[in-house]
Formats: sequence, C-alpha cells, structure tokens
Amino acid sequence: MLAGSIVPVTDRTMLTKKFTDYFIPTVNVRYERGRLHERVQGNETIENFLRELYFIVRTCGYDREDHMILNKLYKGCKTVLSAENCSWTAH
Repeated sequence: MLAGSIVPVTDRTMLTKKFTDYFIPTVNVRYERGRLHERVQGNETIENFLRELYFIVRTCGYDREDHMILNKLYKGCKTVLSAENCSWTAH
C-alpha cells in the first residue's frame, strides 16, 4: 500500500477515536496550571475575575476545581477575603 493512502475504516469506535484525536486539541495541563497560579485580580470586578478563574480551572485537570477556585480567591484577589469568609467544608 502506498504511503499516505486512505485506509477504509469499518469500526465505528475507531472512526470516532480518529476524528476526536484529529479535531479536539490536547491540553497542555502544565501551561494551564501555570496560567491559573499566575492569575491575579487586576482592574476588574470580582465577578469577572471569578468567571475567568472558572474558565481557566476547567482545563487544569484538578479533581476538586472548587477548592482550587477558593485557594485562588484567597490568595489572588484584591477584595478582602479570609479563611473565615470562605467555606472550607470537606465533601
């Protein structure tokens, strides 16, 4: 068979995997975690800062995204937050 020739795919699972591998980009988790940890609140409202944190944390691969958001709010927010203001209950 010639290099680069098209091979017929009869298995639906394999076809789905090939499309997924081709069209869905892989995420660089280290880069995304670095973005999250470097992110601090600039001249923006707390709502916009929180929205951006939620957007970034989805690509970081953490098991407990809500804990990472609370940590980031506690450390990177201009608005006064303390551990007493945050809900640190275990689930």
